[in-house]
Amino acid sequence: MPGGIDIEPNNSAFTLEDVVIENNTLEDCKGTAGAIGIVIIRDNAPAHRIKVKNNIIKRCKAGISIVVKTDYSTDHYEITGNDVDSETRPFQFYGEGKSSFWNISNNSFGQNWQKIPGKISVEHLVVRNNKKKNN
Repeated sequence: MPGGIDIEPNNSAFTLEDVVIENNTLEDCKGTAGAIGIVIIRDNAPAHRIKVKNNIIKRCKAGISIVVKTDYSTDHYEITGNDVDSETRPFQFYGEGKSSFWNISNNSFGQNWQKIPGKISVEHLVVRNNKKKNN
């Protein structure tokens, strides 16, 4: 697999709703999609209310990777309480889709915490209390 946990609708007949990825430890994930990958690329296959909470990610190419390609196909993300070590990029965003209502808070990131690449446009984004680790 490209990562440890990968969620995505297989085709436009599927909707992801009320998904919680919580209290996992992911180590040594070598795939580029991230230890936790959420991929929303299909038209009419939305994702709503996705929570990534209290996970520990160590020695992975990327921590949490999110792909959004269709405008407003996804909303209400809560990325909170995750601990991502300094050998791992904390987030990767791909795509150019627009999304709304994201809360990224109370995470502990390694040294790469300021490098959050991507072009996803998020309306109603809350980012608070994220801490950089001193490694």
